Formats: sequence, structure tokens, C-alpha cells
Amino acid sequence: MPDSENDARSLTPPTPPSQDWFLSALVTIMNSLRGAGLGITLQVGGLLVTGQLASGADYLEETGEGLDAALTGGKRDSIAKAMGELAEKLYSNEKQAPGYIHIRNARFFKPGANGIPQESKKWWRGRLSEVDGFIIGAMQEG
Repeated sequence: MPDSENDARSLTPPTPPSQDWFLSALVTIMNSLRGAGLGITLQVGGLLVTGQLASGADYLEETGEGLDAALTGGKRDSIAKAMGELAEKLYSNEKQAPGYIHIRNARFFKPGANGIPQESKKWWRGRLSEVDGFIIGAMQEG
């Protein structure tokens, strides 16, 4: 009969992966679906980040449009065009596992506080390896 006390002491816990395989799969799927969104809430370093999981291409294109709108002194459409070309290059034939997650209409919740920003049209981009946990579905205040 094995000595269960010695067996328990000889066990070492498994090393967790650098990122959740299921979340990585969801991001890969969403990266192939431009214009789509999936409600999600992420736990990241004690904060909750909530919004719509969206494609990296959508992130780049909409960020480029926003930068163009903020650009002064002419040259409008140059950033949006460059970001659109980059989106096409990076996300048209993605062959590697994603390293980043993109959240449209991102809001942040800290325990005991209201969501920030209240009305959000902002994007959030974060490293998948920094996500501690997630819930499918976006949070609402109240």
C-alpha cells in the first residue's frame, strides 16, 4: 500500500499556461468575424473590463478612423488608410495564436465603484496572457 502522505508531498502543482486556451480560441474566432461582437467581462489585475469582444481588424480600422478625426492640419484619411492596410495584412490570414484581445465599448469596474467611463465608445486592447479570468456576457451597472 502506498504511503499517501509521502505521495502528496512529492506532487508538484502543474504550471498554468500563459493564457487560457478557450479564451484564445474565442479571440481567434472573433478575429475572423469582422463587424461582430460578443459580450464579455474580463478579470485583469483586480479590475473588471467589460464590453464587446471584437476582431483585431475592427480595432485597427476604427482606431485609425478615430485618429484621422482627431488629426489637425490636413492629411485626413492617411492614418485610417494605413491602419486598414495593416488590419488586412495582420488579420486576413491569421495563422498564429492571438496574443491580444480587443474589447469595443469598454468599461472598467473596480470593486465598490461605478463603471468608468459611464458612456463608452472606447476600445480596450490587452494581452491575453494578462487575463486572470472571464465571463461570457457584458456587465451592466445597477
